[in-house]
Amino acid sequence: MPDAETNQPVQRVRAALRAAQVGIWEVDSASLRVHWSPEMYALYGLDARQLEIDLSAWMSRIHSSDRLLTRQRIEHAIERQTELECRFRICLDNGENRSMLLKGAPRPTENDQKALFVGTHWRIDGQGPSPRLEGEAGLRLELAARGAGVGVWDLNLQSNELIWDEQMFHLYGVSPADFAGAYEAWQTCVHPEDLDRAHAEVQEAVQGLRNFHTEFRVMHPDGDVRHIKAIAVIQRDADGVPVRMLGTNWDVTGERVAEEKLRFLAYHDELTALPNRRLMRRSLEQQISRARDSDERLAVLYLDLDHFKNVNDAYGHPFGDLVLRVTAERMRSVLRGQDTLARIGGDEFIAILHLPDVEASVSACQKILNALRDPVELDGTQHFLNASIGVAMFPDDGADPDTLLQHADIALFRAKESGRGIYSFFAKELSARVIEQATLQTELHIALAQGLLEVFYQPQFAISEDLRDAQLVGLEALVRWRHPTRGLVNPDQFIPIAETIGLIERIDQFVLRSAGQKARQWRHLLPNGARIAVNKSMKSPLSLDLPDDLVAELLGAEQNASGCRLTIEVTESNLMQNPELSIGSLTRLKQQGFRIAIDDFGTGYSSLSYLKRLPIDYVKIDRSFIDELHRDSHDRAIISAIIAMARSLDLQVYAEGVETQSQLAFLAEIGCDYGQGHLYCEPLSAQEIEALLVTKAQTAAAH
Repeated sequence: MPDAETNQPVQRVRAALRAAQVGIWEVDSASLRVHWSPEMYALYGLDARQLEIDLSAWMSRIHSSDRLLTRQRIEHAIERQTELECRFRICLDNGENRSMLLKGAPRPTENDQKALFVGTHWRIDGQGPSPRLEGEAGLRLELAARGAGVGVWDLNLQSNELIWDEQMFHLYGVSPADFAGAYEAWQTCVHPEDLDRAHAEVQEAVQGLRNFHTEFRVMHPDGDVRHIKAIAVIQRDADGVPVRMLGTNWDVTGERVAEEKLRFLAYHDELTALPNRRLMRRSLEQQISRARDSDERLAVLYLDLDHFKNVNDAYGHPFGDLVLRVTAERMRSVLRGQDTLARIGGDEFIAILHLPDVEASVSACQKILNALRDPVELDGTQHFLNASIGVAMFPDDGADPDTLLQHADIALFRAKESGRGIYSFFAKELSARVIEQATLQTELHIALAQGLLEVFYQPQFAISEDLRDAQLVGLEALVRWRHPTRGLVNPDQFIPIAETIGLIERIDQFVLRSAGQKARQWRHLLPNGARIAVNKSMKSPLSLDLPDDLVAELLGAEQNASGCRLTIEVTESNLMQNPELSIGSLTRLKQQGFRIAIDDFGTGYSSLSYLKRLPIDYVKIDRSFIDELHRDSHDRAIISAIIAMARSLDLQVYAEGVETQSQLAFLAEIGCDYGQGHLYCEPLSAQEIEALLVTKAQTAAAH
């Protein structure tokens, strides 16, 4: 049983610290006020009753050659809240120099996460103990250390008796009544996985083989695991025999948890907790090595959610984040435990599967696509997931990570190009096409910067069986790319690229400005009521809204909406992505003076309930229906139905792609209002259109 003296741990520890010349110090991180234990004053040869220490007074006691660097290191550690260890010399008033070792660490409090910085301080020049000091400073420091979470302990190496102060019991989750007060009692608190190492470090310190500065985990009786930092010194007798071990403990669990989180985030995606690109690539390297050694096959699946940006634009990023988490969960649910799934950025995922053949890969892709088909719902909003997958096989499609990932990406490109929502396997002939696409992307940036895009115009006419009676009613603005080596590039070749690389808005605005300028320039040449139609891309319904400065420019100096000579055409399929938002955006355009038309009508499955609410002036029948008029009775029936529906809604109907006299005759027979196509006139440059308008104006004047 402990004697009466052992029931006074604070006094016992104070005495032990004095004997070992271990000082304890504390700095308030905000005010830089300093508190020293009595042992600190003794180490510096000072009387606590005669001098109150602050950081500047402390630094003035350090040797002039060491002072600047020591202060910088202490202030840096306090500011950054990092652990500190430094060696320096101090100068006593009697001229003596002493070598010191200082260690410290941040000690957050409940109310202030950067309140305290505490540490230990002792001589490392082999000199004897400091004189004893008593007084209020000792009690004050004990209270400060306790508030900062620093525990102090004293181990008698002869009797194995272990003395803890009050804070030690708190750190270990043990009550004094349940603590046996011996070295073995401490061992029972240490985590089993750390016990052998911690015990060995104690023995090595006692034998003089190392300093005792370590970290280990302890297990509280309730199962809670805490990380403890420990520092100690060994006191020896006159013969050099170790007699006591004196040290401090403090809890560093918060720091370790934060470090573990940082380590996790270095290799994992925070949103889905999946491996990130870095960890995925490392895993792929390892799996390729194992597959090569065991003559196995791997499938690398590159998955991308179709039109995911529209989800963020239409519903906001919280819903987009939910979609990504659901995607990860559903993919994990159909993959096996040995498969690797990673999110490598945005809406892109990589799966690495050990599969015997292509057929097994096909099955895996189908399972993933099936798992993603159910809608995602949040607060009444539903979104149906759709994804495209590109697949590359090891070793057939590549023998290293970079090649496999590149080829899976190329296969993904083909899946998207083929209509999305499907999977595609890599084929060698795809590489040349992808290189061509990448080249076009770079050249398109240059073309836009150097003004190599220009606007052509295709006339629109009132439909009449006799072309000579056709009246010009408007123009459609069509962008072209005058490439220095490829010649005139049609929009079908570069508009999808512009949408992919984020240039489509700039191209749209270029066409709108060009058309607006020509509408004003040709206002006396264009027939009364004729307008210039411009196709507007639509990443989301909100992207239909035009910037105020662009609207002002298009309206002209008069700023008169009634004088606007432009029509905005939007494809039916884009409008139907979110009809409610589309109605609002189109209404704003209508109020600004633009006419509104639905392009490619008949391909977007628009609901009549929405169609009658859209503020539109006319619909344009998709040219695919016009192309097959001569041999497909269904297309003729569809066109007739579209015109009948438009009449009931008081809408005009345009037909695009009119190429033959028979097409024109049918459209005239069923009452289609307007048409455009090569039968009338192919798209012309601005100069050619102006010449055509002048000719028509002169002809009209002559009659």
